Amino acid sequence: MRRGMSELILPVERGWEVVFNVESRLDKYGHITVTVEIFANSMLLRTFPAPSLQEGIRIAELFARHVPRSWVRTGAAGLATAEISLLGADELLSSPPREREWHVPGMVPAGEPTLLSGDGGTGKSQLALQLGVSTVTGRPWLGRPIIQGPCIFLTAEDDDEEVHRRLDAIAHLEAVPPSDLSNLHIISRVGKDALLGILDPETRQVEPTALYYAVESAVSQVRPALLILDTLADLFGGDENDRRQARQFVGLLRRLTLPVGTTVLCLAHPSLTGINSGTGTSGSTGWSNSVRSRIYLERLLEWRGKGDQRRLIEPDPDRRQLSLKKANYGPLGQSLCLRWREGSFHKDDRLPNTPLPTAGKVGRQAEDTFLELLAAYEEEGRPVSANPSKNYAPSLFAKDERASGNTKVALEKAMNRLFAEKRLVVETYGPPTRTRSKIVASDATMQEATSNPPAN
Repeated sequence: MRRGMSELILPVERGWEVVFNVESRLDKYGHITVTVEIFANSMLLRTFPAPSLQEGIRIAELFARHVPRSWVRTGAAGLATAEISLLGADELLSSPPREREWHVPGMVPAGEPTLLSGDGGTGKSQLALQLGVSTVTGRPWLGRPIIQGPCIFLTAEDDDEEVHRRLDAIAHLEAVPPSDLSNLHIISRVGKDALLGILDPETRQVEPTALYYAVESAVSQVRPALLILDTLADLFGGDENDRRQARQFVGLLRRLTLPVGTTVLCLAHPSLTGINSGTGTSGSTGWSNSVRSRIYLERLLEWRGKGDQRRLIEPDPDRRQLSLKKANYGPLGQSLCLRWREGSFHKDDRLPNTPLPTAGKVGRQAEDTFLELLAAYEEEGRPVSANPSKNYAPSLFAKDERASGNTKVALEKAMNRLFAEKRLVVETYGPPTRTRSKIVASDATMQEATSNPPAN
């Protein structure tokens, strides 16, 4: 055993059992503190603080590897009793409701968490940084007015030099003097711990880290109109496919909005299913369900060629589409055509900015067939996938005699439209060691089917 560790746990007699207890406690101010306690034969030898639950567990496990007959235990203690308050509806209606505010009208609601998803290399970090510049300068973003105020940009993907290059390109093209950007605050966590929330293995709760509290303090000090977090995969220390954990982490993000009405924009990478379906979703549906708005930045790809030569290509590498995929407070279907020019994105006025295309009568028939077959396969215990595989839904359905003549291509298009309209979702199932995903009808679709049963 190394000398430092020996001094730390002395006195320990040979044969004693040593427990490294990592404890998280909630104080009266609502802050979580983490301590590592060392017990030998139930006798407390020493207690010292840890910056986060994850770091406390790491330290305890490091010590335990060098101490015979020892183990690590984690838990939560000292949790305060929850209090609730009741508000009468008559009190609410005693005055007119406050008009809803938007950070970006119709797209990013003010004072709420919004997800901006996009595959790697599409430019979502640059687009978000452009929004940060527009926020502090009061200039329109992609032709839309925004709320002016300070901005904090926390990135775990780009170092200071890369952010410098990105900002230089934006400032040069928009003719923004450096003095106008004094309220844009950059926090780069490249090469450092960037987790804002991690899962407590004992309580199964997503708990804030020391970095989260530092960001919370910065929000209280700077009082930003916008907080940009880049990206979800680097900031969330849990299972992205677990709906409960996703909702808990979004709850932590919402907590950051409360003191001064800060808008939180969290960047995320879509899953393979989200890319293939065109929905841009990531992991569990809990992410999309928990935020009030979700926007998706994607490349515009087209199928070219026939047979074995058929390939998905990008005719115009500088073109993107920004689509509103979820909107609790506004209409769906908004999309903006963007073009990359000299280091930043701009609305492409040469291309139409229209709502997403809807299906015609033939397309609706294919959608109805897809939903009917999905329900039948679910009842038969035959899960189907949104990803090309042996149980790829369009392929299986096209071979089924109940497909009413619909081809694989028609069913594939129908599936993508159903995902875009949030009538289908991807759900995980199976044991934790071998989870799988399957397509299921969304709650809204199930309610629609219940209220409008098919005619006999």
